[in-house]
Amino acid sequence: MKILAFAISLLLGCLAGTAQAHNNYFLPGDSFFSVSITRDVIKKWMESSEPEFEFSYSRFDGQFMACGNIGYTKLKVVGIDASFRSALSEAYWRYSSNERPLYRLEDDNPKELSQVNGIVALIYNVDFDGPLGLKLNEDWQAQGAGRYCGLFETAQPVVADWQLGTKFPPLKLDVDLAPLRHLQSGGEIHRTMDTQLTATAKNLKVVIVGFSSQDGYSVMQTCPNLQRIYDHEDRTEYVIVDPKGITTFSCNENGLWKEERIEMPVSERNSWIPKAEQAGTGQPATRSESKSDGNENPNPETEGRSHLWVVRP
Repeated sequence: MKILAFAISLLLGCLAGTAQAHNNYFLPGDSFFSVSITRDVIKKWMESSEPEFEFSYSRFDGQFMACGNIGYTKLKVVGIDASFRSALSEAYWRYSSNERPLYRLEDDNPKELSQVNGIVALIYNVDFDGPLGLKLNEDWQAQGAGRYCGLFETAQPVVADWQLGTKFPPLKLDVDLAPLRHLQSGGEIHRTMDTQLTATAKNLKVVIVGFSSQDGYSVMQTCPNLQRIYDHEDRTEYVIVDPKGITTFSCNENGLWKEERIEMPVSERNSWIPKAEQAGTGQPATRSESKSDGNENPNPETEGRSHLWVVRP
């Protein structure tokens, strides 16, 4: 009965009023391409020997509309080298050790576990230095057909998103997109684009911002940690992965960020990748159970760094 009621409420939401009730995926002016990295995804990433990898878009706006979808859903990253592959692999296992992922048993295979709450990763231009989680798309009204679909529920980041849109370029793709091509479907908004977007690895960085939270029978996802990052909340963490290494950020009680840089490759003793998962990552074949003692980091930690665009209320 609950599932039926949920479905009916979605249908009524679509029929009510004149506004379009659709889901927005990646739009041409967005600053990032959001993905969910689960254990299955990172396993495929680590095992691949190809210089390219396809990511699927995941929505973390906490909404689900049954009346259609618009935007792009696939991004192929090309030019991936061993360093970038190792960095994202290492970052996943380090971050997932801080908060245990949730798994469920599959009905058709009682021995198979699937990760429920994937790690939320935002793919940005490598030189992006703006506030995390804001789409920064000044043309969102036209490109989104009137729907905003932001990742925050509080007013301050939403207003900042609209105000700062012109200050940051969109995600750099190998082929520029026509701004409104995804809406040219006979006036009906009902499907995403089949076009596979392509971006070059050296132009990108992946920002791990938290674990996803699911609601509405697992069809609506959010990332609660984004608000904590925006507010400079004590003990909040995120990780930036670029083609050469990892930069971890942790916030203290004064709202200042401690920054630590880890260059690739990491040594055997400092790798957090489980021994059984290391094949294909460029990491050592085995590793010690001991973790980093901090002596191998080629760059010293930086403490007290405050974000330029994020203002603590």
